[in-house]
Amino acid sequence: MNQTTQITRPGLFSNAGFSLLAWSIPLALTFLVTPVLLQYLGNEAYGYYAMILGFLGFAFTTGVARVVIKYVPEFRAAGDDASAVRYAGFAFWVNAAVAALQGLILALAAPLIVDGLLRTPAIWRGPVIASIYLVCIGGPLLAAGQLFQSVLQSRHGFRTVAVITAVNAVFLSAGNVFLAVRGSGMEYLIAWNVVAAAVAAIAFYAAAKKAFPQFSFSLGFDRAMATAVLSFAGSIVVYQAITSLLFIFERAWVLRQFGAEALTFYVIPLMLGMYLHAFVLSMSQAFVPRMNEMLGDLEALERFYRKLTRLALIVIAMLVMHFLSLGEAFLELWLGAEFGLRSMPILVGHTAAFGLIAVGIIAWHTAEAFRKPAINAATSVLLALVAVLVIVAVANNGQIQLVAYARAVGAAVTLPVIFFVERICFGRALFGFWLINAAVLTATASAVGMLQGYAIVLTDASWATLAVIAVAGTLVYLGALFAVRFWDFSSISELRRS
Repeated sequence: MNQTTQITRPGLFSNAGFSLLAWSIPLALTFLVTPVLLQYLGNEAYGYYAMILGFLGFAFTTGVARVVIKYVPEFRAAGDDASAVRYAGFAFWVNAAVAALQGLILALAAPLIVDGLLRTPAIWRGPVIASIYLVCIGGPLLAAGQLFQSVLQSRHGFRTVAVITAVNAVFLSAGNVFLAVRGSGMEYLIAWNVVAAAVAAIAFYAAAKKAFPQFSFSLGFDRAMATAVLSFAGSIVVYQAITSLLFIFERAWVLRQFGAEALTFYVIPLMLGMYLHAFVLSMSQAFVPRMNEMLGDLEALERFYRKLTRLALIVIAMLVMHFLSLGEAFLELWLGAEFGLRSMPILVGHTAAFGLIAVGIIAWHTAEAFRKPAINAATSVLLALVAVLVIVAVANNGQIQLVAYARAVGAAVTLPVIFFVERICFGRALFGFWLINAAVLTATASAVGMLQGYAIVLTDASWATLAVIAVAGTLVYLGALFAVRFWDFSSISELRRS
């Protein structure tokens, strides 16, 4: 590794902190805005709004931007900035082409989706189909913003990403509230999401250009580069597409089987489950550039992998603990007693699903670092296939929460892939490492979670009570892990020095 890289690379924990900040501010705004949107749109309209927003959020997350996060740090560590520039520029055009193709397909399929897949009532057909066409415009803008954001992250620009994300989240939320309060239809809120995506893309591009002045939209490439980028990007596009299709299928299934109002009670806990996964992903994302810079030292990379995986598992177990023990009280305080009653069983399923998926995040990053994204693509296909089969199998049961459990079954089936990745990348599967982690974290989180559950039942539910119990539970949980030396300050220092 060249000296410049060592001098200019910011602290990993600083990057992780800024990455989590970029996650937490939109979450906080969602927490504030969702009740307002529900009040002014109504449960049925909000269900359709959430459905269409899923097309924008999932269908156009192409994953091609991850090419930048993979190759720019790797070439930079080798002192080859010229190749970093060329790969980033070529990735932009691949990303744009994929997003444009997705937009075209979605636009052509819009009538079929509205009338066939969703069976939309006549009163909602116009707003829904107009919203889908708006998504076809906003999707490529969102994909471009994701690529520029990845350019920033590849240069360790997590502080800038956090600032832009936070400002854009305020911009988006304020507009959505204004439109909802004045009685605008959901298509106007979707249009505002498109505007926000355009603003974010412009801001991320300006910041990326400042952090990486050599970055350009040059299409120059050779056969070796095209093969490397397209093969890597191809696998990523597959698993992102499969994941997106599962989300869309899931929402469409709930909408058809249970109705738009039921979809609202379903997507709220789905959103919370996704935030659990996004928290861990945001935290780990800050370490990915460093992982790609360490490929030349396999022994050091394995130590890094172990420490990072343990940190991720500690966070996952803690979040699952809070969701399961305090989730119903949170939903009741946030959205009312009906949401606590109807959405909590669904939240249990989503917590299990996204918790299990999050367990494999570090192995997922590792596979990409070793240029094995096809493993992740195959994993996504298997998870989606199992989930869809389970959803169809329980179709006549009439219990909406079983749809959420279907993804959990798919996630559980794919867990052994982690050992396969370790064997491919490190030459051995770390069975003992995982056994110790599972035993300690399951016992600790279960014990503290039961104490939290008893505490919330024995006290009057309020935001203050919920906060005190959650903070106290977190301190007890972390204190127990430090007491048994499962995690200590030396582990933190070792990660920071990596």
